[in-house]
Amino acid sequence: MDNLWLLLGIVVLTAALLDVVLTALDFDEDGFISGRLSRGVWLVVRLFTRRMSRRWRRAVLRQVTWVHMVVIIIAWLLGIIVGFGLIYYGQMSRSAFSVSGTDAGLTLFDALYFSAAQLSTVGGSALTAETDLLRFLSIAETLSGVLLLSLILTFLLGVFSVISDLSALCRYFFTAERGAGSPVASLAPFFREGEPSGLDGHLDGIAGSFSSYVDGLRFHHSAYYFQSGQDQFALPYAVRMLAGTLSALRWGLPTGHPAATEPGLVPLTFQFLEFEDYLERMATWRNVAVPEVVSREEFERIVGHPERDTRDLWVTRFVELNAAMGQLARIDPLADLDDAYQRYRQWLPFEFRAQRMTLAVSDDLDYQPVIVSDRPVSMLQAEDSVALSSVQTGTVPDIDPRLLSVRASREPPTRRQLFAARFLSLTDPGNARLRAATRAMLAAVASAGALYAVFDGLDRTSVEPAVFGGFVAMLSSGAAVGQTQRDRRITSLVVAVPISALVLLGALVSDSVWLTGVLVVAVATLAVAARRFGPRWSTLGQVSFMGYYFALILRLEPSDVLAYVAAAVVGVGAAFVFNHVLIPERPPVVLRQGLEGYARRMVSSMDALLDAVSWARWDRAVRTHVEVELQQLRAHATFVGGQLRQGEATAGMPAGRAVALRLRLFDSELALMSLVASARGLAGVTVSLEARARLAGRVDLLQAHLAELTVASLPGSDGGRRAPSGLAPWVDADPPAAWPRAARLVFESVDELHRSAVRLRDAAIAAMDPPVAEVAATAQAEEEREEERQEVADTTTIPAAGDTGVAAAPDAGRGSGLLAPAVRRAVQAGVASAASLLVGWLVSTTHQYWATLSAFQVLGDTDGDTFVKGARRVAGTVVGAAVGFGIALSEAAIAPVIMPLLALAVFASVYYRQVSPAVATFWTTMIFALLYEYLGNLTTLALAQRVAETLLGAVIALVVAYVVLPTRTRTVLDENVSVLARDIDAIVTASMGRLAGAPPTALPELRQRVLTASQDVRTVVATAEPLRHAPGALGPEGIEGRLTAVWALTSHARRLVRAAERAIVTGVGPHDQDWRGMARSTSTNIAALTTALDGRLPGPLVLEVASFEMSGSGPTDRLMDDVMRELTRINQTVLALLELVSPGALEGVAPAHASTVA
Repeated sequence: MDNLWLLLGIVVLTAALLDVVLTALDFDEDGFISGRLSRGVWLVVRLFTRRMSRRWRRAVLRQVTWVHMVVIIIAWLLGIIVGFGLIYYGQMSRSAFSVSGTDAGLTLFDALYFSAAQLSTVGGSALTAETDLLRFLSIAETLSGVLLLSLILTFLLGVFSVISDLSALCRYFFTAERGAGSPVASLAPFFREGEPSGLDGHLDGIAGSFSSYVDGLRFHHSAYYFQSGQDQFALPYAVRMLAGTLSALRWGLPTGHPAATEPGLVPLTFQFLEFEDYLERMATWRNVAVPEVVSREEFERIVGHPERDTRDLWVTRFVELNAAMGQLARIDPLADLDDAYQRYRQWLPFEFRAQRMTLAVSDDLDYQPVIVSDRPVSMLQAEDSVALSSVQTGTVPDIDPRLLSVRASREPPTRRQLFAARFLSLTDPGNARLRAATRAMLAAVASAGALYAVFDGLDRTSVEPAVFGGFVAMLSSGAAVGQTQRDRRITSLVVAVPISALVLLGALVSDSVWLTGVLVVAVATLAVAARRFGPRWSTLGQVSFMGYYFALILRLEPSDVLAYVAAAVVGVGAAFVFNHVLIPERPPVVLRQGLEGYARRMVSSMDALLDAVSWARWDRAVRTHVEVELQQLRAHATFVGGQLRQGEATAGMPAGRAVALRLRLFDSELALMSLVASARGLAGVTVSLEARARLAGRVDLLQAHLAELTVASLPGSDGGRRAPSGLAPWVDADPPAAWPRAARLVFESVDELHRSAVRLRDAAIAAMDPPVAEVAATAQAEEEREEERQEVADTTTIPAAGDTGVAAAPDAGRGSGLLAPAVRRAVQAGVASAASLLVGWLVSTTHQYWATLSAFQVLGDTDGDTFVKGARRVAGTVVGAAVGFGIALSEAAIAPVIMPLLALAVFASVYYRQVSPAVATFWTTMIFALLYEYLGNLTTLALAQRVAETLLGAVIALVVAYVVLPTRTRTVLDENVSVLARDIDAIVTASMGRLAGAPPTALPELRQRVLTASQDVRTVVATAEPLRHAPGALGPEGIEGRLTAVWALTSHARRLVRAAERAIVTGVGPHDQDWRGMARSTSTNIAALTTALDGRLPGPLVLEVASFEMSGSGPTDRLMDDVMRELTRINQTVLALLELVSPGALEGVAPAHASTVA
């Protein structure tokens, strides 16, 4: 065994020393231990940084280098200590070592301690070597420590030398005065009057720095993972700029041009390709064939029209490169097509290899470049603060609201106030949940306190009725439901009637367990069935059931009826006072805050999209980040839309302007979803690093402009009197033709989102601050002003009651009468309540009703919804019971502690009720647990029974939802998509009818149909939520693909409406196209989709309608082209959705008779 330890120690020691020597001294050979350690450390760090925000990601990545060094040095030290220690341990005996001290021995730990002491040169007094061999080994270890220190210093200095060489190389391509984002722009200072000047010295400097860096990197490969946190100081940046410089000078100018014949170009190119081979051997990149060279005729055709002919993007890129270099050299590099074609043939292999290396290194190092602008940026006169900050720090600054919109009569808000305002606006649209929770808590505390004082003064049992009154107040505070203020006040008061009636009935049957059970089942069934009659009755049913259930928990007796009824009336009255008198709703203020929160959430969502675009990746981390932001944004949009649907009665604005604002809100949501879809489509597409950087810069610039729009000229602010933000005006631009289609879609989606945000801001001002709107309108272009006025004017005829202008499409397949969804859920609630009562009585001999509550609350609209709610409720209940009962069983369970905790639990349960069922259930369970203790009903058995009954109730609800009149989530989803498709069909038909000469009175109905479609798409997304957690959700036929198609279909329909209206204003007439025929063709395709969604074989299709587009040069032709393009995309999306619903449907369906198509 001793020989085994000796052999193992020799192996460990040899491996450690060899790795040190190879890493510190051997050229072109990385240590077999340190190299793998460096890679492992980087992979672990990258795993965490990908889930961080961009702000903290840069800070953490800057620490990578020293973390690598520390880990490697520790590994070397441990290797030498353990190696010598195992050798000592193999030779350890009483004759080999003398031991001194009471705690010393001859164990493995003592051997390692002796080894560490010898390596540190300080020695130790516990063990002393007694043989010549061990003395020699101890001296050798001490000397190896000195050698190791020298090699470590050599390693450290070598790594920092490599980093210094990289910095010198990057400085040749970047200067703060220019902020150049492209290799061609970095060459501009070396061309004067079209002639090269100082170019040879520039190339010599690049060659020297690049050679030093490559040699150093081959010595110390750990420097490869260096991260500076700056876009212009990184290996991918240097590789991209060097490759671009070589391409521009060697093949971007005519053969024989002085700049193209610089003697340093050829050896520098050879160096670059050698470096590419070295990195490929180290990283084992995926081998991809070089694209084929196009023919001479094809090359000439693309050169003639590069902006239109994008069949070969490589030729288009070559043309753009030559055009950029031609501007510097003031020549036409493509004048001689034969020479240009030969240069293209030589350029293509190099450019392909250079792009492959750049993208591989960039993806490996998680490089996220952001190029906001490559034009000259002055440090003395900042015309564009975003571009200047990007040049100086690599990040775009946040817009400080204090600089943008501050009332002159008020002091600027502090940073804490700004942080609190931002946090609340991002998490709580319009602070609605904060107000509701505050009202519920105050009403509960006030009613419980007053009732306790009164009953205690009357010498009656005071605790239970007072607690019941407080609970009723909490429930009643959320019962203010109705279209108008008067309706909400009536509902707030009427809620006392069913609660009082149920208290009376409950007291009458309290002596019979079976009659009480029957009443519980009946109340649960009627509470769910009431949903059929609208939100008011649904709310009354929910409050009534919860109130009666709480009375059962408090052991309601006939003698307590008057006290409980009085407590219910007082609770309802307290809720009414706090809801409508002390803390009333202020719809204009809530709407303004909701709009601000929506705008801020739009700004926040850009961070996730910037990651997706700059990485061109859609992995789990990116997708999760984007999805979280989208969920929050949809919640804000739903809240604001709900406020606007109330119209003039509550929001304080005319119904027409409210509808116009809803349209703009929907437009912005669709534009963001379009950007998300295009960013998702960018993943998997080969996009150059510069294109990624420019797209990311566009998104970053959009975020800054959205931040300015958020705080500038908001309704109720100082309007146009604000300090300049330093942002240059937004300029819509066309993406480069050489970019892939996926990249161009991202670019166009960014511009569309900015336009939608501007329209939303202007519509908000017009609706809520008309005087400011008049000032803002003077800054708009004439065409935009006309469009805005037309939008508002054409919606003023829509009724104020809500979405009643156009009857919604029939809810086909959903059932009616006894098969209506509300009746199905009512039957399920009754069956689940009865089954849970029986199970609860079997579990608890005291006839508790915990399982009934669990089953009632877990039931959802579909079986998938029930499963998701059940899982969340069980989790919240278990944790809440554990925490609540833990507090109640502790020594802190006294009234001064329990009462504040109850108030907090009431506040939190209401605050989180709409956004997090698990958290709301946690706090609700806390209420019951704390009340159990205060009422003296808590035992350890009650804790186990509470958790067991909750689990059983949830399981029963799941079984009932799956067996009794089941409503399948996928079935409901297909029905909702069918409803949306029919609304899209109506929108297309109406828009084409307008182009075909329909009267102007049809426009308001068309606008209303768009609003109906907005509600449809939100219903689809809500219904699909349980399916997004199922396996395969991200697959080719998963739910995510279907939702993307749904959003795209709605977006194209909305754009079609706008394109058609612009075409009509410009003069496009009924005879320019067969508009009605196109509408019939589209209706045929949509009918095939709805047929497939109903589970039947789809009917005939008009495939031609998904491919027609026209091209023209005049204004009218371009506007018709816009209409045709959106109609084409609608049909393409319908066919894609049909293929998702019914795979193979496009292959075996007979084509329908196509209408006249241009």
